[in-house]
Amino acid sequence: MERTLAGESVHRDTRITRAYMGVRERTGLANNEVLKTCICESRGILIVADVTNQKVILLRIEGSTIAFVSGNPIFTITKDTARKINVYWETGQVEVQNNTGATLAIKVGLLRI
Repeated sequence: MERTLAGESVHRDTRITRAYMGVRERTGLANNEVLKTCICESRGILIVADVTNQKVILLRIEGSTIAFVSGNPIFTITKDTARKINVYWETGQVEVQNNTGATLAIKVGLLRI
């Protein structure tokens, strides 16, 4: 199926049955504060952005494992790492911990496939 979007032809493959993107945004994530994202999916691509400093990381979720794909070294996938933004799986969901020493605006998006 083809349709026009902003003057461009866009093809939609009707065989794709389940893919979606959800975004969680938090402004004012204080130092030493944890964002509980409510992202409980067991597979997909996770994008986390430090909007304040324009830094991004791309991660892969498989079960309760989060694996690094690409991104800025300000991010880690280990809880409690000092002077970093830590993205990890705990209590059945993705959590983002701000240990940078400053208050940040954070966006977290999941592409579930």
